[in-house]
Amino acid sequence: MPSGGAFLLHDHKTHDLNALVHPASQFYLMEANDISNSGLIVGEGRLPGSHIHAFMLTPIDADLDDDGDVDHNDYRLLADCSSGPDVPPQAPCLFADLDQSGTVDLVDFRSMQLLLTAN
Repeated sequence: MPSGGAFLLHDHKTHDLNALVHPASQFYLMEANDISNSGLIVGEGRLPGSHIHAFMLTPIDADLDDDGDVDHNDYRLLADCSSGPDVPPQAPCLFADLDQSGTVDLVDFRSMQLLLTAN
């Protein structure tokens, strides 16, 4: 079990939710309070030297080929759909915009890296 911070208990295993936060944000998830049926997680956290703030984590489905894992096949699909900054993806590649930013870019690649489950 994590020594502190927000975590999720799933299938008898604990998962540190701070591992899902990009380190550059410096936001530390202190406590997870609830999870919705759609997977949204809400709780409290803080930036260094600041007050406690509410957060909401939005789940990302990076299993682009729907085979039950996030692996090199999903990475290949993401790479094939990469459009770069400020270039909207073509209609067949809308599924690859993992962060729903309107582009398939390096942020989406970083999200997929965090979610890789197989080689």
